[in-house]
Amino acid sequence: MRIHPRPVRGLAAPIWPLVLVLLAVLVGGARLAAAAAPPALSAELEAALRAGIDANFAGDFDSAARHFGAARQLAPDHPAPAFFAVTTLFWRIELDSTETRHDDAIRAGIERAVELAERRLEADPDDAEALAWGGQALSYTSRREAQLGRYYSAGSTGERARKWLDRSLALAPGYPEPKPALGAYLYFSDLAPRALKWLSFLWFVPKGDAKRGLDLLEEAATSDGLGQLGSRYALAKILTRFEPARRDEAVRLIQGLHERFPSN
Repeated sequence: MRIHPRPVRGLAAPIWPLVLVLLAVLVGGARLAAAAAPPALSAELEAALRAGIDANFAGDFDSAARHFGAARQLAPDHPAPAFFAVTTLFWRIELDSTETRHDDAIRAGIERAVELAERRLEADPDDAEALAWGGQALSYTSRREAQLGRYYSAGSTGERARKWLDRSLALAPGYPEPKPALGAYLYFSDLAPRALKWLSFLWFVPKGDAKRGLDLLEEAATSDGLGQLGSRYALAKILTRFEPARRDEAVRLIQGLHERFPSN
């Protein structure tokens, strides 16, 4: 008995639906890949921001303010320069968090950064970059409120910041910028209810995750993101004060920062 092969033409019809499905998957994957990589900062803007960050760590806050002002001139609609200007004000009160003379400027800078982020989110709710910088600005509001003992405001604003930062990281898992603020928030929001027992019954006290928080800080500390130095500093403080088994790591981090910025 002779077996006649089916014509190739007859196989084409059932294959086309599969081809279309595969093509849709590939296109969808390409879109996800694009979403996972927020656009890079311009070379000029990144250089100005990094110069300001280095000036902060060198203890030259006036120079830092000038660099962040230059960054704002380069990109007036980007939230990062407004956010980093706020970090300089926090450096100015690092040794005395009860100092309130910079609070009006802190509040105005945070509002500016969040407003710029929200404008971008109105155009694109999945803008991972806007979520990251707006979330970091909100996290500094939470931090300041906690420093001043306003725990209700700190908790509610902190949760808003967490949602923005988590969303940014979900959209772009390899993006380093949301990790420092999210890591610090997750760590301390896990620590606070245990350290301050009387806070634990309040509804707004978030459920933190100390392990994930440390993991995110460590990832940011070894990245090339703009939060690298801040993450190293935050890790050094956390390991020194709250993780006694890891104090040797804290010493190495502090030594590294001191070698790079001996004037601070």
